[in-house]
Amino acid sequence: MNLEFKGLIDKSNLEKDINQLDQILKDNEYAIIIEDGVGKYLVFDIEYAKKHLELKNSRTSSKVNEKSPYTLVESMILTLEEIREKKMTAITLSSLVEKYYGKKVSPVIIRTRAEENANDQGEVNYFTIEPGNMIGLSKNSSFKLYIYNKMKRAIEYELNKLFRKNDHIELNTALYRINRITSSALYQKYTKDFTNKDALKLILSFNKYKIDNNYISQSN
Repeated sequence: MNLEFKGLIDKSNLEKDINQLDQILKDNEYAIIIEDGVGKYLVFDIEYAKKHLELKNSRTSSKVNEKSPYTLVESMILTLEEIREKKMTAITLSSLVEKYYGKKVSPVIIRTRAEENANDQGEVNYFTIEPGNMIGLSKNSSFKLYIYNKMKRAIEYELNKLFRKNDHIELNTALYRINRITSSALYQKYTKDFTNKDALKLILSFNKYKIDNNYISQSN
């Protein structure tokens, strides 16, 4: 899996105003927080950053707490899943996403985010673009699949961090890091049956690691 990381921001900037993180999460689905010149934290929601990184909103913390837990793409998928046809116009979708996203979004933004996740623009086609400015869910697309792939990106990034200074790492160390991610509030609803065996399969699915004698090393 080839990753192009976006959403980089320095921790010192967030300490001045955590609202910046909210906008990055809306635009990129995640943020990579840099500390001392190194990307140290992969964040998917503001509450996690506030709790674990001790970041505070220097302006209006009450507004941050009212933010939707869903990104725009997640809100689009959830909205489309609710109707039998699994598709609607960008104009209609722009209004209905408010239920999950917390606010209405312009049809242009809806169309743009759908195009970014359709027609092989990304790793997975979550949406279809049809005549009449219709936005639909692609075959087999679902919120659960989106969250699972989001979790995979988080796990791959965590493994990349472990290998920055090590040629190999103990398997138990990797499993511990992975279990921290899968048991987080964001994913635990969807990973109740996720086992260490599943974690091993996931590690090998990245096609760049090998496991031998309870150690993981890079295969190339």
